[in-house]
Amino acid sequence: MGRKIIILLMGGFGFFVLFFQIQIITVIAEGGRLICAILVKNGDVIEMAHLNSIYEEEVKEILMVNGGSLELVNVITDSIGIKEYYLMDHSFNKRKWKTISFLNSAERKFSLKVKEEQIDLTDYNDRSILIELHKVNSIWFLFYFFSKVK
Repeated sequence: MGRKIIILLMGGFGFFVLFFQIQIITVIAEGGRLICAILVKNGDVIEMAHLNSIYEEEVKEILMVNGGSLELVNVITDSIGIKEYYLMDHSFNKRKWKTISFLNSAERKFSLKVKEEQIDLTDYNDRSILIELHKVNSIWFLFYFFSKVK
């Protein structure tokens, strides 16, 4: 009887690992190099900060994982011009993406946080960075996680 329970538990765990869907954020550098993959859920926050190229002012774009997309929920800046660009003084339009790309230039001082975890982009200056929200089987994330454990 005990053996059947163990087999059932192992089978259930195997089914869970192979077929359970999770959401992850991947950050990928130009050329396909995976910088990180982070497990996320609805409500988790992504913060992109940089120096705006038009107004030369600092701006933080706050995105939230929401129903399979990244939704722009706030923009933090002292610049009236940037606020106008995002229509923050009028009818702020929440935008949604599954994929965001940007050129990580050193002079624009890009920084990225996912769930309060600072992502180090210093080795990827003057390269394109791709942020993607994915639904994947949990086994993919387990392989990634254990490949990073030293």
